[in-house]
Order: sequence, then C-alpha cells, then structure tokens
Amino acid sequence: MTHAGFRCSAVAAFLAMSCGNPGDGRESLGDKREWSILQHVELETREQRTDQVSFRVVDEYELMAVPRDGDARLIWIMLRPAHAPLYKQMPEGNFWLDYEQVRALASEGRTTSTVETALGGHVRPR
Repeated sequence: MTHAGFRCSAVAAFLAMSCGNPGDGRESLGDKREWSILQHVELETREQRTDQVSFRVVDEYELMAVPRDGDARLIWIMLRPAHAPLYKQMPEGNFWLDYEQVRALASEGRTTSTVETALGGHVRPR
C-alpha cells in the first residue's frame, strides 16, 4: 500500500470510529443532532413553568413539553426520534399525562412505539 493509500485508509477508519454506528446508540451524528435540539429548547425555556402540555416543532422534530412533577418546570420529549436511544427527554424528572392524551398521540401517529410505551409509564393514576 502506498503512503497516500495508507493515509486515506487511516482517515476513513478514524471517521468511522468517531461517528459511531448509527444503529448502536453511541453518539451517531443523528443522535447528537437530536440531543442538540432538545438541549437548545430546554435551555431557552429553563425558567418557564406550566401546568399544561404543549408542542413545538423544531427542525422537523415534534417536541412535547410537559410539567415536571413537583416544580412544574418544562420537560421536553422528542415524540419521533430517529436515532438511538429512541426515547429522549430533557431534563430528567417525572411527569403525569392523562390516558386520553397518550392514546390520542399514538392514534394520530405522532409517537414512535418506544415513546408511546415510555409515555404509558407516566399515565396519571385515577
């Protein structure tokens, strides 16, 4: 192998390792972009409090804001992430939704099955 051929192979190997495998959840470019979107919105709304669920679309991703249990701070959830991990929420914390809200999101096709399952774990006890 020539010196130039070795250099190209080394660069290709480095890029492959640094980008991660898009399907393995280890910091793929798509995963980084999705977290970046959530981080930006969370930082922008960090001081806001609410008692209502709301929605926002950022770069073709639909995000849902829910009030965090205990302090009503906004928790942002990406409804249809395309890259592992397939449930993304920021910041951490618990929240409650009504069963009808979760069912409506799922029936309208606004969530992935993974997000639907995660949201189902936050249905408000009756």
